[in-house]
Amino acid sequence: MSALKQFRERARLTQQELADAASTSQPQIRRLEAGERKLTKEWAERLAPALGISAETLLFPPANLNEPEGEDGPGWTIDGEAGLDVPGEVAAGRFLTVDTAVDETIYERAPVVPDSRYPRKAQYGLVVRGTSINQIAIDGDILHCVDIGISGHQPQNGDLVIVEQIQFGGHLRERTAKVYRVAEGGSVELHPDSDDPRWQEPIHVPRRELEWKPREDLQVAVRAFVIGTYRPMQKLLRR
Repeated sequence: MSALKQFRERARLTQQELADAASTSQPQIRRLEAGERKLTKEWAERLAPALGISAETLLFPPANLNEPEGEDGPGWTIDGEAGLDVPGEVAAGRFLTVDTAVDETIYERAPVVPDSRYPRKAQYGLVVRGTSINQIAIDGDILHCVDIGISGHQPQNGDLVIVEQIQFGGHLRERTAKVYRVAEGGSVELHPDSDDPRWQEPIHVPRRELEWKPREDLQVAVRAFVIGTYRPMQKLLRR
């Protein structure tokens, strides 16, 4: 079975539904799945968003696509628990009362394939709320995140990162997404990528640290970096 067909079935899409999402025809999807037409980079970029994966994953699928997911291994599970946990949101300017010891999952799992380059348990999704990164993702999109501490990978210049600002000993938390930018002198700033005038002020990072306290009652931490986005498709009324 072709990887395209496997990913389509995991996403619970018919050939026609995938064709509609990619602005093509059902026979084209059938030929791609049958190997009668080459799955090019251009095709992958058109099809991947509807499947909840990256074009790279579609072109180079994980070797264990058909295997049960191990404790740390990437890939799909057989029992229907495919995808990523979505334990919360990113929303600039919204400080919420939280229990920092427990984060409950409040969304359904996102139909996104874990990336085999990183530990499975390091990957999760966050729902975008508001306009603070609307040049990259809009309200309702899901960010595919990789935890820095678990993965051991550090953010690089230009990465979109997940930033937490915690006030009053953990009673209030704001979680946002910002672009990690390294200046020529080595200093780092975290920039919103938005055309909304409310979200233009960068956060200055001292000594390229991932966690620091700009003042006594505020702690800032870079928790994860983002490797992709997933946009749930809106249902279209058919005439």
